[in-house]
Amino acid sequence: MTVPSRPLRAPPPSWLRRTYCALLVAVLGCAIVLGLRVETAQPEPGWTLGSAAVHKAGVVLVLFVACYLMLTLLYFAAQGRAFTKFGVAGATAEAPETLAQAAETNVAAVEELSAALKDVSQAVADHENRLRHLEDLPELPTERGA
Repeated sequence: MTVPSRPLRAPPPSWLRRTYCALLVAVLGCAIVLGLRVETAQPEPGWTLGSAAVHKAGVVLVLFVACYLMLTLLYFAAQGRAFTKFGVAGATAEAPETLAQAAETNVAAVEELSAALKDVSQAVADHENRLRHLEDLPELPTERGA
């Protein structure tokens, strides 16, 4: 079995990488300065555990993440790429190449989910009938062929 290979992309120009890194450092610096200068509410919001320092750190984090996402999207756009792949802790989500591929994947997932739901439904009915048998009640009719 051969795996279709994707054409390799050329690495981004070095000036683009350096500019991106410099902008990220500048954004981090601005986020820290703005976060430390923010006036905190009195009383502090509940998520800060009553601490002005935690509130300011949260503001710094939100500012940096928002600017980081915008810069990353611009960095990808400068290379002619879209933001089509996202990964967190081993799990990866990737945009499909075509609409037909997405439709096939969705149909297969729906069929798999439908089969799983039928199995769960049958197991619940079996347990209900066991319970009815223990209580000397008539069993429920089962639909084995459905």
